[in-house]
Amino acid sequence: MVVRAGRWFRTGGVSSRWLLSGPLAVAVLWVGIGAAVVRSGFDLFGPLPLSRLAGTPGGGSFGWVLMVAAVLFIVFAVAVRHASEAGWAFVGVFVTAMVGQFVAGAVPIGPPPGSDPVHVAAGLVLGAAIPVFVTMFAWQERTAVFVGLAAATVAATAAGIASSQVGVAAVARSSRRWRSTRGSSS
Repeated sequence: MVVRAGRWFRTGGVSSRWLLSGPLAVAVLWVGIGAAVVRSGFDLFGPLPLSRLAGTPGGGSFGWVLMVAAVLFIVFAVAVRHASEAGWAFVGVFVTAMVGQFVAGAVPIGPPPGSDPVHVAAGLVLGAAIPVFVTMFAWQERTAVFVGLAAATVAATAAGIASSQVGVAAVARSSRRWRSTRGSSS
């Protein structure tokens, strides 16, 4: 047994090396997306969503980065399940999120101003599932670190939803256009 974050993690049946797939996935995301942003000159604070990075010169690796990281995160989810008290429901929600990430990486968002509905739906699945599986794990572990991470994740999700409601996110502009064609108010 190994002590991690104040709790006991079982290491029987799973090599602790498999747990490194999580930090490796994070590194792949940060380095891969960071390099694509630098190569392309993409404006992270501009009006376009990050998914548009894939369509810029120098940003073509964006989709591959998402897909590779998703596979690594799936390995991590299973390793966490075997190394802790996390249940299969946690793994199910985690894998659902990563399938969303993989599909968002595999299906380009499409040319502006439109968005591919499969890409958008996959991104929404990813965005909805992340706070759920982080909260599930925090509830199970009940350590200050994981509870704080869950609170931060839920707050970030709420901030994303709020920003979409004021039209900051591209999804919000698309959904407002859709609602306006149906007679609903924004």
